[in-house]
This record gives sequence, structure tokens and C-alpha cells, in this order.
Amino acid sequence: MSNKQELNKIFSEILGVNIVLNEDNTGYDKQLFIKIIENWTSAYNLSNELATKYGIAFDTIENLLFDSLENTMVLMYGKNKAEIIHWFIYDSKDENGKPYILTDSKTETKYTLNNAEELFEFLKSVDDIENLSIEDEDEDDNDE
Repeated sequence: MSNKQELNKIFSEILGVNIVLNEDNTGYDKQLFIKIIENWTSAYNLSNELATKYGIAFDTIENLLFDSLENTMVLMYGKNKAEIIHWFIYDSKDENGKPYILTDSKTETKYTLNNAEELFEFLKSVDDIENLSIEDEDEDDNDE
């Protein structure tokens, strides 16, 4: 049962009437998702900058907060898609800030996720992420 169905059931039982929650809230979901991912990414990047430049680390506090965010994503999107979200925040760019490419080995479709909005659309459009691999766009240049 979805969260909306569960809420509909609870409200109906409490109030004794049928309540229908608006099913078309994808705009809000998208905006909220983007804000969460952007803030999480900014916090992670700032943490790395403080540690690298100034030797300041807030590991204990950060671990609690980042673990909470990671677990929330697992609850909301499932383990596989949460792994993509984690990868996007922590490892999706090379040392120059250039995004890596995700490739679906079955379809040979390539995905470059430049920002949180593209991540949101990717997660909505892709069901099977088991066949994804990560590649550096410059890998072909290094083989020569």
C-alpha cells in the first residue's frame, strides 16, 4: 500500500468520510527532491573543503546526518536507486568536477547526470539499474 493510500485509509477511518489526496504532486516532489540533493551535495562538498584546506572535520555529526539522509533515500526509493543517489552525491564526478557517464550494458544507453534535476528524471525513467556501469568520458582517450 502506498503512503497516499495509507493516509487516505487513516483519514477515512478517523473522519468517517472518503478523503482523496491529490495524486498530482510530482512538481512538489521534484522540487523537494532537487533541494534535498543540492543541499546534501553542498554540505558534503563544504565538509571536504573544510577538511582539506583547514583540517577541520565534523565526522561524528556528519556521519549521523549523512547516514540519516542515506537511509531516508533507501526508504523512499529502494536500495538500488538509493545507491545511485549516493553515487551521485559522493562519487559522480572526477577530480575536475566532470560527471562520469552511466552506461546501461543491455541497451548501450548512456546517461550523464549533471545536476539534481537530471538525477530526478533519471530515477523516474529507469526501472532496471542492475545493468549500469560507470565510465569516464576520457577513458577512450587514455587507451591510445
